[in-house]
Amino acid sequence: MADLTSSMSIAEMNNVFFEGAVCPYQLYIADSKMAEAGFGLFVREEVQAGKEMFRVTPVVSAGVFNTGVRQLFQKRRLSDPFRPPVVLLTCAVCKKGSDMVVRSIRKLSKDEEITISYIDTIQSFEKRQEVLSSSYAFGCQCSRCVKGFDEQSEILTGNPIVDTPIRDALSGLQALLDTLLNGTEELESVESKIREICNAASNGKVWPISVSPLPKLYEVLAKRLEDEQQWVKALRIWLRVVYIVDPLCYPERVNPHRVEHLMALCQVEGEINAEDKVSLRPVESALALVQNHHNNQLKEDAAASLGTDHVIFKFAASFVESLDQQVATSMGVTSSVLQSKQFKKASKEGYEGEKLELFKWAKIDPAVKTI
Repeated sequence: MADLTSSMSIAEMNNVFFEGAVCPYQLYIADSKMAEAGFGLFVREEVQAGKEMFRVTPVVSAGVFNTGVRQLFQKRRLSDPFRPPVVLLTCAVCKKGSDMVVRSIRKLSKDEEITISYIDTIQSFEKRQEVLSSSYAFGCQCSRCVKGFDEQSEILTGNPIVDTPIRDALSGLQALLDTLLNGTEELESVESKIREICNAASNGKVWPISVSPLPKLYEVLAKRLEDEQQWVKALRIWLRVVYIVDPLCYPERVNPHRVEHLMALCQVEGEINAEDKVSLRPVESALALVQNHHNNQLKEDAAASLGTDHVIFKFAASFVESLDQQVATSMGVTSSVLQSKQFKKASKEGYEGEKLELFKWAKIDPAVKTI
């Protein structure tokens, strides 16, 4: 593919790349602030989290804008989630129908550079480089990848004698993930195998739960449990993912990955049936209140991350409306009462207490971020 950017001035690029695109905010192209990254995309004004930065329509996507922006993104190595000093990802790409949409996942300052990631950043350094090389034909030069950084560095010591069993254990975890993905692993034994593998090679060191491939292992395990309709067990794993794993892997709450995982948790909570509630009887009331909170949070986060016309937001909004009507009817009040500040404050206070009860049942502690 010819490099359009090499023969264009920045002024020409600004004219061509944004022709036909929907840009609610003023954006501009300039030299990237990242070393050896080529050109960058910047905002001319402050932008709050959850705002749509620009979108490409189906008509435009076949034209110059799509070709030019793709080359711009590839040229400047936009996959830079750990750019110093403290900057994380600023935006995420999502789909609205056939449109490509870029939304902010945190507040952007005036003249701040827009950054996205091509891949899921919870993968190990080696896996990230492998995917980027095979799928996008470049080696990432972000600060995180230049250093070869990932969470595995927290458990590796630099001593070959000590690190050999650790690396063997990481390979064992990856093999366990592969069998899970292939559907050949017995689900009952997955958690115990994770602990056995980590403990055997720990040498006294604790393993952060964010070490790759642990986050993906728990996510896939939860989905497999869903497939087999083991709702109570899936609920326990999704609680661990949403409250412990995701905040470590995706610091911004409106990150699309976190929204999708919260959606999965809400769906599992909705699948709990009368038979399941027998084992949940000690925390049944806690689950009901927490479920209500989760759906309200999903509605809020989906609106910020994906937009109000996204299917996840519509799902959450519909469920919240239905649930509010049920609660209002049972209490003999109008739905508007549930929206009052006083009621919301009381609900939040009740939620915090009930959440702790649910955590005890699930045997998780958000303060403990290790295996």
